[in-house]
Amino acid sequence: ADLCTLAGPLSPVVLVNSHTGSDAWSESECESFLSSVLERTARYGSALPKVAHETHRGRILCCPFLTSRLLSRLPQLRITSDLSHWVIKTERMLDSVEEAAVLSRLAYAVDHVHARVGTPQAPQITYPDAPPLTSPHASSTYNSTHASAHTSTHPITHFSETPSTSSYTSAPMPMHPHAYAIERFHSFWEEVWAAREASSVSGRDSIVTATVELGPPEYNRYTGDYAGYTPLAATVHGVPDAAGFATDVTEGAHDSALAAAAEMLRARFENWHAQGAMRRTGL
Repeated sequence: ADLCTLAGPLSPVVLVNSHTGSDAWSESECESFLSSVLERTARYGSALPKVAHETHRGRILCCPFLTSRLLSRLPQLRITSDLSHWVIKTERMLDSVEEAAVLSRLAYAVDHVHARVGTPQAPQITYPDAPPLTSPHASSTYNSTHASAHTSTHPITHFSETPSTSSYTSAPMPMHPHAYAIERFHSFWEEVWAAREASSVSGRDSIVTATVELGPPEYNRYTGDYAGYTPLAATVHGVPDAAGFATDVTEGAHDSALAAAAEMLRARFENWHAQGAMRRTGL
């Protein structure tokens, strides 16, 4: 990015999200590179916006356990958390006691959240239409409306601190796996808000930003056939695709799915914040 654009108190840029390095590097190479980056950005001080390094597959911070080790040696490292990448890379929900403890420690390093819910076998779900958490038979009644083929994000800015000390506990089963994923991810985001409140020293420090993500689909560049990523169904409005291929069923519903996801996150935050206020006042 151009420093003339980024620098200065009147800059419109509040945070730079970085896809940093490669997962092919050794741990020592990752540490050396990040150390150099942190040293160089520190030279500019407040003249530059925050730089957060994303927990993205294919990058240095693609694994929560490596990220934890690096953060222990580079405590000034700040991250953009996209939990969906870690869940699909490790092929588990990271919900054991030991794994949840690792994520709780990492929550203190998060400046920005990519609020996309995934599962161990899918980088994202169209979670606004998932079955309710209280339904014991959700898996037999779930009908999904899937995401469209266009890349899009719905920004949510200036989420302030969230007062909480609760930790994530495994949800009871049976539960539809999408509903379980929603609860797991939102619980981690609540930990991020709580960690920011606990470590903040000013109103500015208490701000955590988030972006709700959904998409994009991926296509085979040689044949044009759908290759994965955005969830699809084998029918369009209940009618089988004549070609026999899985078909994107939402078309124009993508924006509404994003808006629903954003509203779910906002409602979760507001409820969490209100509960914290009640705890502080002893009500």
